[in-house]
Amino acid sequence: MQLKFSKFLQRQIPLMVLLSLIPGLGYIFLGWQAGIYWPALIWYLLNLGASLWGIQLYHQFDQENMGREELAKWSRRVLAFSYVFFALWALIFFLYSRESTSGLDRIAVFTQIGATTVAASFLYPDPRLFRPIIPLMMLVLVIHFFGIGEWYGYVLSIFAAILGGVLYYAANSSYRLLLATHRQATHDLLTDLHNRQYFTEKLRLMMIDLRHTEAHSFLLLIDLDHFKTVNDSLGHDVGDSLLQQVALRLQEQLPEHCSLARLGGDEFIVIGHMYDSEEECTEQAQQLARQLLAILKQTYVVDSHHIYISASIGVRLFSSMDRDSTSLVREADIAMYEAKAAGRDGVFLFTQEMSVRVEQHLQIERLLHFALQRQELRLHYQPLVDDKKRIIGAECLVRWRNDTLGEVSPQQFIPIAEQTGLIVDLGQYILETACDTLRSWSEQGIELQQFSVNISVRQMMHSRFVEQVKQL
Repeated sequence: MQLKFSKFLQRQIPLMVLLSLIPGLGYIFLGWQAGIYWPALIWYLLNLGASLWGIQLYHQFDQENMGREELAKWSRRVLAFSYVFFALWALIFFLYSRESTSGLDRIAVFTQIGATTVAASFLYPDPRLFRPIIPLMMLVLVIHFFGIGEWYGYVLSIFAAILGGVLYYAANSSYRLLLATHRQATHDLLTDLHNRQYFTEKLRLMMIDLRHTEAHSFLLLIDLDHFKTVNDSLGHDVGDSLLQQVALRLQEQLPEHCSLARLGGDEFIVIGHMYDSEEECTEQAQQLARQLLAILKQTYVVDSHHIYISASIGVRLFSSMDRDSTSLVREADIAMYEAKAAGRDGVFLFTQEMSVRVEQHLQIERLLHFALQRQELRLHYQPLVDDKKRIIGAECLVRWRNDTLGEVSPQQFIPIAEQTGLIVDLGQYILETACDTLRSWSEQGIELQQFSVNISVRQMMHSRFVEQVKQL
């Protein structure tokens, strides 16, 4: 939140500088006509110095590389700049409000109202600015009108107080609307946890902080086991209530220094605290993950349903050496799926070996799509012999050789083909080629008692499998 609002304030600085320097030239001219040229010139030089300070602050703001501490320091400087900026405009009011004979006092009143309006329009994202500045700026006007000593001065004092209240109300309402909009944009509607957008920004800031401290932190990616079964069997309302209870348990179990967000569906993610050593970070991450597993496995009661679920958690450590937040989440996801593959209800710490294995899996999956088109698959026939070593049959075996991967074992690409659905086309190709070969052997007078082709269960369950076999 602080970063978003600081960015807004940064954009206001050039406008504030322009609204100060350009009208300020007119005030020098008016001061020269009224015989107070030097005080007006000194005021303008002070204004110029404050404006240069503001431009410097504008250029110092670097959203991509500022950590939380740097952002806090920058915000404090902007706070000081804003106080100085409006104090200078209050100073010109005091300077000109005494010049009633030349009419400059009326210009001073207009200036004070204009400066207060600018404060209400530009400073509303930060209550530390508009809450003290607006009342103080209008209080000066109230005192000025009250000091006239005439009945109309008292009326103008009341009007000034009312105007100050209206400007304060407008700024405060805008601030509350900004808070509500920001909360809606950064929170999950169902669980009231932070959402993916907030998590992405939080992780980016954490990575910047790690660069300055050379510390270590961790991600915990939590995915509920068999949540889809709950949704399908008990309904989405029960599933939503279950997610709300899961979110509540996670919030209660997590230490204060950890950040929790819902990525979507039944996936949650935790950003850990910073630790000086990798060993301590690893120990704390695994300890917290085990605690979360234990609390998530306790019985849930939703609409008289007693529900038992577990979770799989992927752990990804990161430090100042890591630069890509997207890769961190992806690698935590890899570790989480390793936990699922190992039987679920477990914790897996991401390693580079996992990354290599997943990259190889993805490469096989990608190249397997083109294996049939490029005729890279070959069938080998393993002979079957009887006790007299006579060939009585053959078993069809598929082999794949790719220019990039070389020889790929069936133990590697067959499971991937089944997962992706490519096994249907692959199996059909094997059946057609094997039957063509068997037919060719028969025409050559080679008769076999047995000829076997391995069929995947997924291919066998395909709606057109029987029809395709009959056509062969």
